[in-house]
Amino acid sequence: MPIPAAALTGSNYIGILVGERPMGMGGAYAAVSDDPSGLYYNPAGIVYGHAPNLSASVNAYHITSTRYSDALGEGSDWERDSEEFLPNFFGTTQPLGPVTVGFSYATPLAVREQQSQTFGAQDVGRDEVQLFSVNVDNSDTINEIGPSVAIEINDRLAVGATIYAHQREQQTIMTQVIDLKDDDYDDYELQTVYQNREQLGLSWVAGAVFAPTERLSLGISVRGTEILSATNEVKGVCRGSEVQGDYEDYCVVSRSGQKIDPGEMTFVDTIEDNVRDSYPFETRAGLAWFASQRLLLAADVIHYTAVGGRQAVTNFAVGGEYYLSPDWAIRAGGYTDHTNTYPGATHHVDRYGGSLSLTRFTRNSSVSVGFIGSYGSGDARIVDVEDVDAAQNMTTTSFTLFLATSYSY
Repeated sequence: MPIPAAALTGSNYIGILVGERPMGMGGAYAAVSDDPSGLYYNPAGIVYGHAPNLSASVNAYHITSTRYSDALGEGSDWERDSEEFLPNFFGTTQPLGPVTVGFSYATPLAVREQQSQTFGAQDVGRDEVQLFSVNVDNSDTINEIGPSVAIEINDRLAVGATIYAHQREQQTIMTQVIDLKDDDYDDYELQTVYQNREQLGLSWVAGAVFAPTERLSLGISVRGTEILSATNEVKGVCRGSEVQGDYEDYCVVSRSGQKIDPGEMTFVDTIEDNVRDSYPFETRAGLAWFASQRLLLAADVIHYTAVGGRQAVTNFAVGGEYYLSPDWAIRAGGYTDHTNTYPGATHHVDRYGGSLSLTRFTRNSSVSVGFIGSYGSGDARIVDVEDVDAAQNMTTTSFTLFLATSYSY
């Protein structure tokens, strides 16, 4: 019987890039950060915006497709798709002499996985299995909102900080049914699981930007998240088959693997706790080279500490911006999203992404349209059935089409 679904988002730290310029530049923004997007990446850079600025970006369409190869046997792939239409960033900055203040809202993670598949005996490779049905609805969203402040120490150095109210909600609803039948029996196994997790806390970002020359900029920021309250609950229904062997007589709803009597229906009351997740410290160091009035190149190194049974991870982002004319600019970038899990975990997948956008400028505003794509491959362990390899090959692809606007006043 397949084990409970686990969100892919838990094994990688980069969800959706946010902000007009960073989305086009692959997220390489720690040493630039001179517009409202900097409120999220490195708030120190907003002092170099010099004018009040309002920015909003919309992910017009964000899709993710995940495939688990031969999950139940050769040729029986599991497929899960996620589709979201959402605004993922809003920010505004206001200079006040050497101090610049700002306010922003960001949704760096939004996933809605869905799976609805039915397999027959030929797919599962077992004569006694007439039908196997699996339905999954899995969502995971993070929202952050709060103020920022930055101070220009001198012409070359600035520091800043952002504090966000952090809210995360995860929900999984899964139903699995196996219809079993041969000359000796006619039976079935059923498992329905509902899991819901809600978190409230604070997230903060502190950073600095140093410009040793007119063409070179260095940036560093540190991000942390502290969960102040959490509610986790799980409940469901299980029926164990009377057929012994592969079709276990235990209920996966209970964390303890609660045993159930073969052939009997068991209703698991809500199991609730207040265990809080631990989040890593993220350190982002960046370099930006303003090669000319037309060309900007940037690179970031992002390190996440080991925490909560997850390993330390270092990711990289590179990007560039080129002005085709005073009215048009093109941006491009790439990034890594290495797994934070150890080999043998439910998901162990490294992802790689790239972005491209085109921006049209007017006197006080800009409009950008672009896309971000990513691909990842690795191992997954979402099925626990005898004679099926414990690890399944897994691939995941995502595509984000975004529209972003900003206005200086």
